[in-house]
This record gives sequence, C-alpha cells and structure tokens, in this order.
Amino acid sequence: LNQVMREERIAILGIQEAHLTQDFIDKIKHSFDKRLHVEWSQGTNPNKGGIAFVINKELMNINNVRFKEVIPGRAAMLTVPWNDNKRLRILNIYAPNDQAGNANFWKEIPSELVRQSIAPPSVILGDFNIVEDSIDRLPNRIDNPETVTSLREMRTDMNLLDGWRTTNPTEKNYTHYAKGHGSHSRLDRIYTTTALNKTATDWTIEQPAIKTDHKMVTVRLTNPEMPYIGRGRWTMQIHIIKNKRFMEGLIEKGIEQQKAETNATGRTETNNSQTRYKSFKDDVIRLARKIAKEDTPKILKRITQLEQE
Repeated sequence: LNQVMREERIAILGIQEAHLTQDFIDKIKHSFDKRLHVEWSQGTNPNKGGIAFVINKELMNINNVRFKEVIPGRAAMLTVPWNDNKRLRILNIYAPNDQAGNANFWKEIPSELVRQSIAPPSVILGDFNIVEDSIDRLPNRIDNPETVTSLREMRTDMNLLDGWRTTNPTEKNYTHYAKGHGSHSRLDRIYTTTALNKTATDWTIEQPAIKTDHKMVTVRLTNPEMPYIGRGRWTMQIHIIKNKRFMEGLIEKGIEQQKAETNATGRTETNNSQTRYKSFKDDVIRLARKIAKEDTPKILKRITQLEQE
C-alpha cells in the first residue's frame, strides 16, 4: 500500500471492506507514520465491512483534515482544505450486497448527513455493489430497478456525476470479477459534483500492485484557482548507493559512456556529448528505481522481523 501510494503519487486513497482492528492501525502508524495517515471506521464486526481513508502525508498537510463517521463501517466523510475557506468533502462508502439493504442505504446516507449536520459531499467513492447501467456488467443485465432508482435519486439531489462513465460514455471496463458466476462488473466508482467534474482528469481503472479482487479507480482532481505544482525532482534513495547490483551496473554504464565519448567522431543534433550523457543518466535512474522497487519490500519485511524478535 505504501509503495503504491508513493509510486502512483496518490494523495488520498479510499479503502472498502477493510476488516481493520486497532492493533493493525497501530502497526501501520508505527511503520509508516512519517508517510501515511489513516482514518477508519470498522463498525462492530472486525471480520465484515469496514472503510478507511489513507492520506499521503508527503502530498498533503493533515493538520486541518477532518474525519466524520456517517454510518459505522459503511460510510465516512473526510473533509480537506481546498482553497481559501473552501473544503473538499469526500464520502467513502461500502454499500450492502443485498438488494433491500442496498436500496435503503442510499436513503439512509442523506438522512444521516442531515441528522448529523454534515454538508453534502463533493465526491463519493467506493464499492457501490450495484451498477446504474447494463453496460457496466458482463454479461449485460439490468440491476434491481428500485435499488438503481434509490441511488440515482440520492446522487441527483447531491448533483453528482459518474466521472469515469461521463468521460467514457461507450467504453466497457470493469472493476470486479466474480469467479463463481464468471461475470464482470464496474462496482467501484467515483462520483463528483458537476463543477468539480469540469476540471477532473486522468480517470483510470487499473489493477493495483496489491492482492485484491477489485481494481483501483483513480482520478486527478484539479483546483483551477490554485497555481500549478509539478511532480518535483526525483531523488535516489541513499541506501541504493551501497547496493552491489547498482554499483556494478553503474560502473558498467559508466564504462560504456566513456567508450562512446572516446570513439565519437562527429557531432549531430541527436548524437553528441549532451544527448549521450542524458541517455547515461536515464539508464542509471531506471536501474536505481528498479532496484529500489525490488529491495524496499524486503527491507520492510526485515524491519518487521527485527521488531518481533
């Protein structure tokens, strides 16, 4: 999880069917407190349901982040600073799997928001356990009309759009595969307000590098009033310098670079000292990233073993 959020530069990750306990949260805090912050709601059964927000502290300041449980283990609101006095409100949901419970869930959410004096969400994300259109199931089929109507009424009242479907009106893609039935469905979705959807980009559905039976849905939310901030300059982790494979590869690449310079006979726009040096640096960066990706899980596993001894 830590590696996925770092490599994909995910600021906020919503997790459903989390099955969390306080002991597990304490372990995450102990191992990743400098990088990750977790807000969670499990409900009364640690073996069923549960939702969580994981915040990347390298990308976000958590000082003014607010978390509110709406329906224990099923729905929770994260409020983060957006611009000036504005706030971005993200509702993480894990909807019931049964039709009756699912239909009632979409009525219970707005009722609880009103009862607890919580402002409507700017974004709803999670596992909806229902699709609105037959195109989102393979084989195609229509879900229970009463349940679909209940969901649509809630999102219409909140002025929310299915961002991925709005961007890809005819495309077929799915987030869950049911082995028992051999069926695919797009159960996991992100809804945004109409205004927020205008500047939302990079809608994706992809398999994360985490063992899960659901694919990950992502979107880049852009505040048009904020200045553009780039990805920053990549830096190599210090421990890579002591890695034997890296040093051997670095020396090999360096010798190749030196020979290329020595044997160079002419200069063109595409073949000169500057382009060759850039190629050398790119090769070194790729090597360092590859080794870091392979070694980081081993290092974390070793740290855990030492802590248990």
